[in-house]
Amino acid sequence: MLRGRVKKRVRALGLEDTNAYVNLLRTLDNAAEEIAEFIDVVTTHKTSFFRTQSVWDDLCKETSDAATWPRLSAWSCACSYGQEAYSIAMLGASLRAARPGLGVNVVASDVSPKIVKQASEGIFDEGDVQAAAKAMPDLNVESHFKATEKAGAGRVEAIPALRNLIRFRPHNLMKRSSGTFDVAFLRNVLIYFTPEDKETVVQNVISSIRPMGLLIIGESESLLERSDELEYLSPCIYRKIK
Repeated sequence: MLRGRVKKRVRALGLEDTNAYVNLLRTLDNAAEEIAEFIDVVTTHKTSFFRTQSVWDDLCKETSDAATWPRLSAWSCACSYGQEAYSIAMLGASLRAARPGLGVNVVASDVSPKIVKQASEGIFDEGDVQAAAKAMPDLNVESHFKATEKAGAGRVEAIPALRNLIRFRPHNLMKRSSGTFDVAFLRNVLIYFTPEDKETVVQNVISSIRPMGLLIIGESESLLERSDELEYLSPCIYRKIK
């Protein structure tokens, strides 16, 4: 898969082979732009609104306790095209409607600057929004989007009130993030790392979660080996215990 993706970039640049491309990345005087292209080529961008509904149902129950959740500060660690970040923001907007004055802050990051820019625009297929509305009827999903000239035919744009809850930024998970969060979404990311790098990523993310905050991972991933730091709550959801 990786070889096939890189070969597309090799052909686009008219290079002989992947070795020539690697040499180009190493010798370019100003390689930042091409490195950004390389990152975009080799990373996987697959996501959806409210992915794995059972996870969101459990999260809604967790955050319904006003004493435990006086605010919602969340980090979408690998936001891709943004559906996860906007899903979190819609949950926050719903909580705020029930508890006026609730602080809602969502940080959305991805290693690809190009993807981060696209996600920040908040434009999605209308059908995907309609499907999300059916999956999560209590969150008034469709009220957060509208058809606009910028969005184009068959697409909708997140309203400013929703977009303003989210801050987008490029970030490499091999580095620690600034800020402390109540919940971090590290979903369907760890499967792409070696065991050594997975350990680094998990530790970096855990260090950014407040005590008793939540870490949410993908359904094909597990962190049961970290029982001294994390308490298993339900499939994909862990609580930081220290």
